[in-house]
Amino acid sequence: MSTLKVSRAALAAMLPLAGAAAWAQGPAAAEGSDMQVFVTERLWNARWDLKLIDATVTAAPTATSPAEVMITLRQRSSVKLVPIHSVGLRYKDLLVSASGWSASFDMGELTTTGRSKRRELDLTLGYTVYPGVTAALTYKQGKVDPAVSARATALLGLTGRQKGEGVLLGISAVAPLAPRLSLYGTLAYGLGRYQVETTLEGSRTDARYTLGDFGAGYRFDPPDRLRAIESITVQLGYRFQVVMLRGANLKLPASAAARITNMNDGTLQTTTQGMVLSAGLAF
Repeated sequence: MSTLKVSRAALAAMLPLAGAAAWAQGPAAAEGSDMQVFVTERLWNARWDLKLIDATVTAAPTATSPAEVMITLRQRSSVKLVPIHSVGLRYKDLLVSASGWSASFDMGELTTTGRSKRRELDLTLGYTVYPGVTAALTYKQGKVDPAVSARATALLGLTGRQKGEGVLLGISAVAPLAPRLSLYGTLAYGLGRYQVETTLEGSRTDARYTLGDFGAGYRFDPPDRLRAIESITVQLGYRFQVVMLRGANLKLPASAAARITNMNDGTLQTTTQGMVLSAGLAF
């Protein structure tokens, strides 16, 4: 019985390190190259949950008391294909990468513009602790703007955005099925802060981030005419991202025009999940 052997470089070429460094090591590493640059493009067809700060009049004003307004969170979900752009560098077993994306979502009548823009940025530092296994530390930042409904703006003059950030510790691994074909998996978890920035005082709350990415990848040798490219890798998988918030109350000032009741207490969750197709080049 023959034993399947795959080089450390070929395995690492399949690793989707925090969704960015899948291509950090290619065939050149097996030939003794210490440094390598990689770029990737990921198409994530996911279901997105976007939450907006909303306001509802629960009691009309009277001659002796102002209106009562309840501030809540209102969610809109949609399926959208979003490209994620990544660039990175490998030096021996050390990996660094940056990835980000920006997309505009249709919010209908929920916002004054009918749209809401969401942006995310990941900065990752990883180390190959064993052939095919990489540990990573990722700084993650995300923003949603606007994050206030048209109704909240009309009732309270409220405008603003949401911002989240955290640090995640992750592990990526591959299981070779053939010299060029492998299964891959990434799981990361971390803590952070979630902030609502509005024309009121805003709020900050603790957040927990969970990220997973699993699938299969295939590595190609580039054509001879493309000598600058050392390897081409294609992946197909499933990616999810969950953010858990421990409440999201605004610090509300006193208002002569309305008696304002705070928004949802308890744990809130936003989930993004769907299929992801990736292609990467290593130089």
